[in-house]
Amino acid sequence: MAQFGQPTAELAAQPAAEFDLPWGRAFAAPAVYQIEPDATAASYFLALPLATGGSVRVAGLPEAGASLQGDLAFAEVIVRVGLELRREGGALVSTLPAGAKPRGVDADFNTFSDTFLTLAALAPLLEGPTTIRGLAHTRKQETDRVAGMAKELQRLGQEVVETEDTLVITPRPLRAAEIETYRDHRFAMSFGVLGCRDLRSDGQPWITVRDPACCAKTFPNFFDVLAGLRAASHPSP
Repeated sequence: MAQFGQPTAELAAQPAAEFDLPWGRAFAAPAVYQIEPDATAASYFLALPLATGGSVRVAGLPEAGASLQGDLAFAEVIVRVGLELRREGGALVSTLPAGAKPRGVDADFNTFSDTFLTLAALAPLLEGPTTIRGLAHTRKQETDRVAGMAKELQRLGQEVVETEDTLVITPRPLRAAEIETYRDHRFAMSFGVLGCRDLRSDGQPWITVRDPACCAKTFPNFFDVLAGLRAASHPSP
């Protein structure tokens, strides 16, 4: 709203649940308004090297401090896990360093909870337990995301402790499974990233994602983009 001519100081002083706008202050559109890329959609690709190794370049993402999107905080979590992020022109490059051993973390996802499923789905690939907090409200989203994630990780052979607000995931050997998505796009995309792991070192699929078309809600061509990345990938120099 401030970018469209409303007084920032008056708005910032009001409770977050509602705003009273001063009478007579017209909205004014900038001559050019740059729409930010979707940081939540980008999070799957920033995390992809945890499953595949190597690097991925995600174009157009703003700096976290310059963005309107809280979900860019996910980048800070995956750095703690062990990925390296660097700016390269207008892109953010995510890399798993050669020989790195990504580790589980303890993180509160309350303010960027749409991304917690990505970390949870990849937790089986990390060393040590992963604790994800601040999740109680996600039980009332497209589905009960906490219970659903616990169930699907257990289907993959993982040890999971679930509380009202928290998941603690302790890695165990992964096993092939068919994943239920509960008509929730975030399940489909998160486990799609995990499925990029060459679990048997033979290039063959080992995860089946039910109802991948549920991604149509926010990212209808997600699996096409993922397949395109695989087709265009090349060995690191």
